[in-house]
Amino acid sequence: MTINSQDISLQQAAVVGSNLLGFGSGMSAQEQDDVRNTFQLATLVANKLHNKDTEAQAWFGKFASVLVDTGWLRLTSRYGQRSDVSQSLKVANVLISLVQGAVATATSGTPLAAVLGKLAGDALSNLPKTGEAFNLFERASKTDRGSMVGVASCLKTPDGEILLALGVVDLSTARHGYDVLFFDWDSNEVLVYEAAVVLSVNASLIAQNRDKVLTALGKRTEDNIQIYLDLLAD
Repeated sequence: MTINSQDISLQQAAVVGSNLLGFGSGMSAQEQDDVRNTFQLATLVANKLHNKDTEAQAWFGKFASVLVDTGWLRLTSRYGQRSDVSQSLKVANVLISLVQGAVATATSGTPLAAVLGKLAGDALSNLPKTGEAFNLFERASKTDRGSMVGVASCLKTPDGEILLALGVVDLSTARHGYDVLFFDWDSNEVLVYEAAVVLSVNASLIAQNRDKVLTALGKRTEDNIQIYLDLLAD
């Protein structure tokens, strides 16, 4: 995987359920649609089969496996309880760290971890704090126990490979009325689980599966996707 980090910047961001998805420059509009549609399909299937409130780990596993079934190659993934919750940490910073760490594991010795981490940070900082898209994101991230939220970065390498990295934070807390991305926790008030996955797919393969993914989503889902997507359109 070769990439010039100076050539990549945030081109667009989209909300898909409780996840914020940022695209790097260099991806075509069709390629972004293909990624968003497979991401949305994986989200819908996981939602159908598993309750995020009680089966968060199974939900994440099914989400990742659906992406694999649609042509993506899983490079690395993990899920577990966070061990350093005694520190004062914000969810947004942890999400960026999860993306960077997972990509570093999957692509040792390349600048991709820094690039995808920066894309995640830029997507988070550019998320509007008001409006319909933000309200949808907030509602989708709430669980009976607290919140489950993710940020994903996506870019295309010069050789036509599309790389997707997702970090997810699943927290349980009795606190109410907080901004989930800037929630500041310590071990006395919250139980935190985190997950990360890095996947890759060739642009030609994801295009080849386009019609099948759209058929699986169905017309109703295709229409609804527009509510969640294109947050940062000019």
